[in-house]
Amino acid sequence: MDRASTALAAALERVRRYAEVQRAEVALLAGSYLHGTATSVSDHDVVLLFAKVPSAWREMVHFHGADLEVFGHDLGTLAYFCDEIERPSGEPALARMIVEGEPALLADADLLRRARALAQATLDRGPTPWDDGTRDRHRYAITDLAESLRAHGARRIAIGSALYAALSSFALGANGQWSASGKAVPAALAAFRTGLDRKFASAFESLLIRDDDSDLQSLVDEVLSPFAGRLRTGFRQEAPASWRK
Repeated sequence: MDRASTALAAALERVRRYAEVQRAEVALLAGSYLHGTATSVSDHDVVLLFAKVPSAWREMVHFHGADLEVFGHDLGTLAYFCDEIERPSGEPALARMIVEGEPALLADADLLRRARALAQATLDRGPTPWDDGTRDRHRYAITDLAESLRAHGARRIAIGSALYAALSSFALGANGQWSASGKAVPAALAAFRTGLDRKFASAFESLLIRDDDSDLQSLVDEVLSPFAGRLRTGFRQEAPASWRK
């Protein structure tokens, strides 16, 4: 058994023991241990499924020498999170963990089948589509950040970091794709368009390493051009009339 397989087997056993303590019907292991990319500081991504819980929860626990990030749900709370949290946010982390996760405990196979059907239906529907107002708000924010890159030093690094998150979110969300955050962004970009992750990496490396924003400015224009390009002068956002005291 290779090192990754050994680590996976140990992680599954640890999650099984934890799930039994919690009296869960199903426990799934997802994340880096499942994909063979875990390091010495990786935690365990765990979904616990129950017939019924008072409310869903998320917590970080330390169990048998390891950190577990735990998501607890029943079918009702799972349906709510998929429809009301993950689709509007554009990031289907929970749905993907349930579809892809490896069972560490399976006391109720039908519960897992129904949970996976619900999660897969969410992934198939895709994120909540962006309307014109949402696109314009993002276009304006990205334009403002790109123009602000004329600043130098620490401000330039801070602006570039914010722009990476904003531009990648737009590239995916405005095109009806599921988004991502943190270390999952490059894979999401690559899944949407071959080579887009490398184009992002190259443009932002030029900024952060060589203090050259020319490739990044071109990337901003490329991403925004299908949606009428940059937006600055003329942007207006109305607050609801009810927003007053």
